[in-house]
Amino acid sequence: MAVHEVKCYSTETKCNVQNKMVDCRHLNMTIVPSNLPVYATSINLSRNSIQIVLGFTFQYFKNLTELDLSSNLIQSINKNAFHGLHSLQSLHLDHNFLQVLPIGMFENLICLQHLWIDHNKLQYNQDEQMTETSKMSSLRSLYFEIYPDFKFPSKWSTLSNLTHLEIFARSAKVKFNKEMFTHIKKIPITFLHLEKVPSISEDFFEHFPKLDSISLWLGNDLPTNPIDQVFKSFGVFKSRNMTNIEIAYSRFDNGFILNWNRLKYLCSICLKRLTLHDLYIKEISLYAMQVFSVRSTCLEYLEISKNLLLDQGGSLFTFVQNFENLKVLKSSSNKHHSRGKRSQASILFSVTLPQTLEELYIEDNIDDDLVDIKLMNGHNLRVLSFKNCKFWSCEGSFSGVINVEYFDMSGWSCEKLSIDLLYGFPNLQTLKASGSLGKGFANIARAGSFLSKNLKLQDINFSSNRINSIPNGLFLHPFEQLSSVNMSYNNLTIFPKFHASIQALKKLI
Repeated sequence: MAVHEVKCYSTETKCNVQNKMVDCRHLNMTIVPSNLPVYATSINLSRNSIQIVLGFTFQYFKNLTELDLSSNLIQSINKNAFHGLHSLQSLHLDHNFLQVLPIGMFENLICLQHLWIDHNKLQYNQDEQMTETSKMSSLRSLYFEIYPDFKFPSKWSTLSNLTHLEIFARSAKVKFNKEMFTHIKKIPITFLHLEKVPSISEDFFEHFPKLDSISLWLGNDLPTNPIDQVFKSFGVFKSRNMTNIEIAYSRFDNGFILNWNRLKYLCSICLKRLTLHDLYIKEISLYAMQVFSVRSTCLEYLEISKNLLLDQGGSLFTFVQNFENLKVLKSSSNKHHSRGKRSQASILFSVTLPQTLEELYIEDNIDDDLVDIKLMNGHNLRVLSFKNCKFWSCEGSFSGVINVEYFDMSGWSCEKLSIDLLYGFPNLQTLKASGSLGKGFANIARAGSFLSKNLKLQDINFSSNRINSIPNGLFLHPFEQLSSVNMSYNNLTIFPKFHASIQALKKLI
């Protein structure tokens, strides 16, 4: 791939050009350079110190489809700045200091589909501003911010192709209510993202009849926790089919219990994906999870991550087998505490999975000795990750994982290691074991047999394990399609030896 360097406004500043894509990020530019290649299809000028964009700056870029001017110091844009950009589809003007959008600025952008104008100082109560943005009939996604008492402009109702809307609240005094978006019901919005939700009314979503996906990032600097209002607002979707609901980023010291009074609003929705991330959930009600798991017959993806489950997630896995169509389950970073004195490990830990489950992620959740783990109903499981779980003694083994193709045990702390650990993975193709095996290999007899039952492996990552020497015979097995082995950041002095039958190895690090 050819790489061309283009000199910008000074001899010390250079943009990188690859495949008609121009990258000028982080170059301390104060103006848009005048000698960029006119054949470019993408120009990224973000994270500089540009203050003004002059007229006709981009008039010769007939093939430009994406222009990124975000995260600069732009206060002024000439109304003819984007003249000639008839092919432009994406325009990033966010994170600047714009107070107005000049009349006529968007007139020639006949193909513009995606516009970012959030995190500026724009005032949407000015008629000329509304008229200007309403001209972009081809617009599909719009990113903007609002202030208290905001009303969705009636002139924006002409944006008949707008389906993706992301709104950023400028103040903790913003109250999302039905009256704010009276005119939006004429627009086929299918995706809505709200960032910072101080308050939301029960009827807020009534003006979004086509809504299919919701992302709510509640915010941490709010006067009160709006979590009850959020769940109640989903009541308008009763009996609706929806693809995704995400609730994230709201941590209050007292936390909250995920109980039936909250989950009941989701049970009546035919919902495919649910994400509850970084909300300080301290407990999941057994009754609520039992009913939710039975009634959520459409749910295919469930993620509960970065919370503080004082019950260690037990209520989640007690009823997980009840989910009729669940394909992906993620429980990550849900409890954090220092390692105390370990109790006597159980001989067997058994979990019954939904028969439909294909991917299971239990990451950064466990701080204990690894016991024998039996996953029942795991015949459809293809991905299994226990990444960053603090297993200290890795002398257990896995069963019920016969069809798993991807296994991640990175970040374990194996002081002891069983050669039987991976025997239950005969169809394993990718093994991630970065930073987890160093001490274990040193304290195990016949360590060379560790991979003897995994002959279908294609990708092995043993990086950052501080391995001084490779166990005898570790790679001397007749792997059928081994193509990549990562041994970087170890203490090896001798090149590893491989079985003579291995012909497909393409990458050895």
